[in-house]
Amino acid sequence: MHHLDLHQFQSAALSIVKDVIVGIDTEYRVIYWNNAAEQLFNISAADAVGQPYSSFYDFRWLREGDALEAAKSLEEHKTWRGEVCLLPKDGREIFVEITTSFIELHGKALGMMAIMRDITERKKADQQKEALILELRDALNKVKDLEEIITVCAWSGQVKMNDQWISMEKFLETRFGLKVSHGIAPNVAEELRQRYNIGRRSDE
Repeated sequence: MHHLDLHQFQSAALSIVKDVIVGIDTEYRVIYWNNAAEQLFNISAADAVGQPYSSFYDFRWLREGDALEAAKSLEEHKTWRGEVCLLPKDGREIFVEITTSFIELHGKALGMMAIMRDITERKKADQQKEALILELRDALNKVKDLEEIITVCAWSGQVKMNDQWISMEKFLETRFGLKVSHGIAPNVAEELRQRYNIGRRSDE
C-alpha cells in the first residue's frame, strides 16, 4: 500500500474543496491557494503563492461596523464569520460568505486562513427582491393617497392641497410624479364640430 504522509493528504483534500481557501502569512503574502481560488480569480497557485494577496484582490465591508466586529471577534476568538464583497483586479464584484481564522503553532502566529463561498447570485436575487418591495411599497403609498378625501373645485378643476388651491396637473405631478398632456375627448371634439357647423349654417 502506497504511503501518503499527512501533509500530502491535507493538501490533496483541500484541493478538492469547492469553497475558496486562501492562506496568508503574517506579512499578508499568499502561502496557500486552492483549486477553487484558481477558478474564481483566474490565477494559478504558482502565480499567487509568495505574492501579497492584495495583488489579486481587495475587499469591501458590506455593513457599517463589520470591520470593528471582525477585529473584536478575531482578537477574542481567533476567528470571524461574515459576508464581504471581493474586488478582483479584473473589475468584478464577488459577494462571499467568509470564515477567517488565525493560524498559530505553539502560541506563535503563522498567518491567517480564509474560507470563502461565492454567494453573488443569491445577493443579486436579494437586491432585486428588495427593489421590488420598495416599488410595491411606493405603489401602496400612492393608493393610500388616492383613498384620502380630495377637495376639488367644481368650477376651476383645482385641487386643495395643504390649504392651497393648485391645478390638477400640478397635483398629479407633485403627488404621483405624473406628467399631464392636454387633448380633447372624442365626444367633446364631436360636439364642438357640430356646434361649429350649426354656427356656419346660421351665418349663411
